[in-house]
Amino acid sequence: MSIQKRFTTLILALITVAGLAACKPAETPDVDGDTTVETTEIITTAAETEPEPATSPEEIRLNQLLESRTELHFGDDGKFRIMALSDLHIPVGGIPEEGMARVRQLVEKEKPDLIVLVGDNLMGDFNDEDTFREALGSLVDYFEEQDIYWMHVYGNHDPEMGVSLEQQQAIYESYEHCLSKDPDKELTGVGNYVLPIYGSDSDEVKFLVWGIDSNSNLTEADKQALFPLNSTTFKGYDTVKYDYIHYDQIQWYHEASELIEEQFGRKVPGLMAFHIPLHETYAAWLNRRALEWEGEKGDTVSASAYNSGLFEILRGRGDVKAVVSGHDHLNNFMVNYAGIKLCYAGSVTTTSYGGTDTVRMFVLDESNPADIHTYNSSFVRDE
Repeated sequence: MSIQKRFTTLILALITVAGLAACKPAETPDVDGDTTVETTEIITTAAETEPEPATSPEEIRLNQLLESRTELHFGDDGKFRIMALSDLHIPVGGIPEEGMARVRQLVEKEKPDLIVLVGDNLMGDFNDEDTFREALGSLVDYFEEQDIYWMHVYGNHDPEMGVSLEQQQAIYESYEHCLSKDPDKELTGVGNYVLPIYGSDSDEVKFLVWGIDSNSNLTEADKQALFPLNSTTFKGYDTVKYDYIHYDQIQWYHEASELIEEQFGRKVPGLMAFHIPLHETYAAWLNRRALEWEGEKGDTVSASAYNSGLFEILRGRGDVKAVVSGHDHLNNFMVNYAGIKLCYAGSVTTTSYGGTDTVRMFVLDESNPADIHTYNSSFVRDE
């Protein structure tokens, strides 16, 4: 060992021994004064008490995935309550008082721990950020006042308001209780992310809420490539119009899901929210009488004419136990299709073409979070 290394070792040893002197009596050195072995052992023991930083690419990626401005936890009663609101279509000037009264009534009734806005949250010619912020605030200021955490995904109308989704995203994220995020700017859409929910008295991730941008309308290039005759065999909705969840978004979910399972040693159950429903939602409705189901269908299933295969990926992974969509204002049904509960949030709005006077609730139990209890909660009109 060089003189410099011996000197450095001795200084570190003296600092460590001095730090421990208050809680541990000093040991008498050997007659020869050689304390190298003993002090080296002390330094090693002290180093072992420090937590290992996340240095592997997998750990760093996992931390980035699960990063949130706050930690959501199951309550002391072992429950976690999620309310899904869709198609509020808040206009310029803000949500009408009648619509806001419905929201307040349902929030007070259900006491959600997290609110999910499932797209077409606003609709109108906003053109500037201040007008947009004013309209959004007419709804979410109430969530903020009540200390309720909330998140959102975009619908097909959200990109059509003269304020870009990137601008909207910055405004959403400026609210203290908004947990939305857009961590991967390279992905199709804006706002593809996942939020963890931890145990009531632990740092163990018990549940995940996934938010995906189902995008807006098909591009002309996609129409030419996929539907050159402007027709489709999908009978749920016969218009070649709506976009879909793209391959890179599906790949992102699949890789994230696998990474979470690898790091935790188990699959973490979850709920996935996006605006435009999947093809399989229509098939589920047709087969509902042989399955677990509830709710009503008063509207077409306006899925994209193109099926990009997300449902089969979810089925193959087996962690997402429920999906919630909006888009079709008069639908509020749920069908448990091949082990995945395909749900509509319905619409409690007074500003769209119609609604169901309901919101979709999800109640999770910490003892078995994969068994999601979901139901429609109804607004009660004044007599």
